[in-house]
Amino acid sequence: MQLKDYIDRINDSVSPDRKQVGGDHYQVAEIQPWDIFMAYKLDPWTANVIKYSLRFPYKNGVQDLEKAKHYIEFLIANYETIDKTYYS
Repeated sequence: MQLKDYIDRINDSVSPDRKQVGGDHYQVAEIQPWDIFMAYKLDPWTANVIKYSLRFPYKNGVQDLEKAKHYIEFLIANYETIDKTYYS
């Protein structure tokens, strides 16, 4: 058996909460970003702010912070619509 096949087999048996496709930047903590999204019932833009803010030191650095900033700018520009759609 090739090493890749072995790793794929192990990954297939791992719970979705512990499995990460493409890197290991979310494996630094016991809680996954989607656990936060679900607990707070977040809209997708706020969820992305959380995601990029949590991963920036482990993946893309300033680029991830710029992405989080972009989502925040969108949230500010569309606050009333997002609030009404997701939180009211």
